[in-house]
Formats: sequence, structure tokens, C-alpha cells
Amino acid sequence: MTKRTFHVFVPWIVNGGADYYLVDLLQRVHNHFIVRIYSQGQLDKSVLSGLEYTSCSIADQEAFVKMLDTIAKDQRNIILIHGSSLAYSNISLLKKVGSVIDVLHNDSHLGHITSSIAAQTYISHWIVANKIIKKSLMKHNISKDKITLMNYVPFIESARSSSNQDNHRINTAKKCTNLIFVGRISEEKCPLLTVNLIDQLYSILPNERFHMSIIGDGPLRYNLERRIAESQHTSCFTLHGFLARTLISSHLLNSHFLVNLSTCEGSPLTFAEALCLGLPIFTLAAGGNSPLIDENYNSYISDNIKMMAIQLTSCIPKYNVENYLNMAQNARNTYVRFSTLSKKAFDSALDIFSSL
Repeated sequence: MTKRTFHVFVPWIVNGGADYYLVDLLQRVHNHFIVRIYSQGQLDKSVLSGLEYTSCSIADQEAFVKMLDTIAKDQRNIILIHGSSLAYSNISLLKKVGSVIDVLHNDSHLGHITSSIAAQTYISHWIVANKIIKKSLMKHNISKDKITLMNYVPFIESARSSSNQDNHRINTAKKCTNLIFVGRISEEKCPLLTVNLIDQLYSILPNERFHMSIIGDGPLRYNLERRIAESQHTSCFTLHGFLARTLISSHLLNSHFLVNLSTCEGSPLTFAEALCLGLPIFTLAAGGNSPLIDENYNSYISDNIKMMAIQLTSCIPKYNVENYLNMAQNARNTYVRFSTLSKKAFDSALDIFSSL
């Protein structure tokens, strides 16, 4: 029997958690379906590595309509949308050529959920990365039967940290506590708060040494560089810019805590990597964290930066070695538990796709 075709509409696929969420989903179904990706921008082939697919650029409306005429000849299509503005604006046309599935990884008002809700009449099913997105959709009269929750915890190929790595972290903490921020340098990730956090830490422990590594790039980079330059603790920051995921893992291994300051988290790839590598997490109370974050077990949740600084100073490894080692092991245990559950959730996607 001829395989059905997955027509996947994306603005781009780059090196971010949302893209890995989509690609992992496609990896799990591509043995059963033909995957064709339509992109308005860049396709990072390293992220797509191992996936059998063909691709096509649809940079404008004319190219989009021409593509629709081609795929309309097959009435067994499945349309998968992941943030494509062209797909949302032509949703009624897409519905005519196949069943439409929308993949959502966060519920930020800056994200795609607004377009998705507006297009709900034409969407057959939603795949969402966390419970918060599911609740948001249901508030807009979308039936829970049309929503599938797939918490994403990726398989991490890099070596997991061991007791030797934990001991290395304990030793390096005698000289300096290393913090790491990983994410897009944009409004919703709140990167400028890294400066506030370092200031707060020094106000509590002025004789300690802290260092903040910042990995990522984006529209607020200039603002962040200026804030750091104006800070009293300029030497405490290193801006690495964009890095490949393999390099990010090495930086996580050499840090003591992951710091998350964003207002929303959808498919937290970096959370999973940190936990896999035995790295405790400090996070603001952001949406989407709940599947992986277990407060006082592998992480701390703070209402504001001042509270985060107070909590963090109480966990510095050189002052509380036993507590730090326990949290590191708890982090690894969390990753193992949720990666198993995540695999089961993704495997169930085949039943959904086959029923459409």
C-alpha cells in the first residue's frame, strides 16, 4: 500500500527546542509516512539529520498556491502546521487538500496559538507540548478530544554526567559559582534579567565569585551587551552567541546551575539536557515548566529575581555539598523517568495520524 504524505509547513527549522520537538515527532512517524517539508526560511540540516524527507521553499503566496495545486491531486494528505504564517493565512485552502494538524509548543501571546485559535474551524487535531497549552485551547471551546498532549523530553546522545563530573563541579565551586543561561536573546526569554540576578547575588554575598555564561543570539543582543557594560560586574559575564547543541552540552557540564528567566517555556530542550547532565535548575514561575521541574528536588521556582538570588545562595556547592549532590542525582533521575514517558506519548501519535 502506498504511504500517505505528511506535508509539513514551517517558517524555518533552526537549532531551537521547538524545532527539535517537531523533528522528533517526524522521526517517529517517517517510517510510516512520506515527509515533505515546506519552509519560508532556513532549514538547519544538522537538526534534520537522520530524517528522511524532501523539502520545498515557499517564500511567497504565489509559490504557496502553486504548491497547493500539486498536492491537491492526492486526497490522502496530512497537513502539519508548525508556526507557518502562510499556512495559517491559507488554512481554508489547506483543509481542502487534507486533514490539518497543528503542533504548538507554547502558549505565549507572541507565539502561534493566537493564529491557531482563529483557524480552529479548519484544524482537525492539535498536538501540544504541555498542559498549559491544552488548557488555553479548551478555554476557546476546542474539544479536549481533539488535543493530544505530548510532553517532550528528547533523547540526549551526549555522555551523562557521573559522580566524577559532580566532584569536578564541587571542586570548581570552591573558586567560583558558574551559572548558565541558554536561550534566544529576545523579549520573552528576559535575558537582561541575568544582570539583575548577578547584582542581587553580590548584594547578598559580596565576597563570593559568580560567573554567568550566556548562550544564544537574538534581537536584544545589543541591549544585553550595553546592560552588561554598564554593570558593576562586567567581568562576570561571557556572551558566547549562538552555539551548536554539542557545544552547549560541554558548557552545561562545566556549570553549577542552569538559570531560566523566560515568561513562557514550551518544549524545554535545555531543561532536559541540564537534567540529563545532573545540573540543578533555577527558574522563574514560567508556563510549561511543570513536566520536568520538581521544586526542591531537582530545581527551585522563584517568583522574582531577588527570591531566586536568595535561593541560589543557599545552594552554593561549597557551602552545602550534600544537598548539591542530591539535587544532581535527582536531576538525572527525572530525565530518565520522563524520557520514557515521552517516548510512549510520541509513539501514540501514529494512532492519531492513521485515524485522520
